[in-house]
Amino acid sequence: MLCVRGINIFPEKIEEVLANFKGVGPGYTLVPAGKRGMYDQLTVRIEASSEILEASEDRKMLLQERVRLAFRRAVGLSVEVEFVKNGKS
Repeated sequence: MLCVRGINIFPEKIEEVLANFKGVGPGYTLVPAGKRGMYDQLTVRIEASSEILEASEDRKMLLQERVRLAFRRAVGLSVEVEFVKNGKS
């Protein structure tokens, strides 16, 4: 479990969110990204298929936004989303 801005983030909830998106996960890494203003920031690096990694920037950005929104709804926290291959940045 990780606590960001007073919100507890459980691995089960992250896995639940990722299960709703084809071609992403199940591997991920949570990266506390320091503060932006008064608030702690969190980046979620998610393993993605080569199809997603090789997609156009517009398509990747659209999927990142959908994943961000799903995290916001499920966890109550805005996060940054990065797609990586094999868990490496």
